[in-house]
Amino acid sequence: MDYNFAFDDNGSPRAFGPDADKPLFSFLEGDVQGSDKVCQTLLELLTMVENTAQEREFNGNAHTVTMKHNHISIVNNYVETPPFITSLENFRAVLMAWRTFLLVQDE
Repeated sequence: MDYNFAFDDNGSPRAFGPDADKPLFSFLEGDVQGSDKVCQTLLELLTMVENTAQEREFNGNAHTVTMKHNHISIVNNYVETPPFITSLENFRAVLMAWRTFLLVQDE
């Protein structure tokens, strides 16, 4: 996983990495932001999908995340672009890294 997280001059968390993953970074920055509560909600939904194979959805500020048994789809609600598709494993890993970054900064 080749991602970097940092705070900008305004104190907002930012995500950086491969161009192909920009929709994921946009979701982290715009919808998850600095909220551990949102991270926890997403992780709980992800666990439900993994345990039951039932589809779950999360509607954030700018994106809709659809969690299915075989992939995650992130759709920007304001910019018409193709959905960003990733695996459940990758989504969990990125979300956990983002959460760790946020929690370490709070210490």
